[in-house]
Amino acid sequence: MIDVAALVVNYLRLEQQPAFAELPANVGRPCIRVEEAGGPPDASSLMPNRLTRQDLQLTVWGSSKAEAFDQLDIVLTLLHLAPRLDPVQDAGVIVKFEPIAGAFYSPDRDWPIEGRPGPRYEQTIRVTAHG
Repeated sequence: MIDVAALVVNYLRLEQQPAFAELPANVGRPCIRVEEAGGPPDASSLMPNRLTRQDLQLTVWGSSKAEAFDQLDIVLTLLHLAPRLDPVQDAGVIVKFEPIAGAFYSPDRDWPIEGRPGPRYEQTIRVTAHG
């Protein structure tokens, strides 16, 4: 089965985006965390051979609300393009991408800027990969 979250992180890094499965210490802004959401990947008999579908949570931090929103927009645009670009990766290929719900603003009290909650957007997505 494909590690879809790792595939998305690798794809975004190939596109020069600051994406991580776990945020490293002292990471700067903007940055993107990609993690599994909503249960195990779906690789059931209903899926064609060698396809895995996974719901993922994108979390994007920025130095300002506008920067966080713009960074999320860049990431979503890149993921929309991924199935058409067919990037070559050892881990697999993204064949379908779909947002599950709209993005929502979620200020981060644990990572403040100038004493105020840090700008953060979150978005749940569904990615199908072949590998």
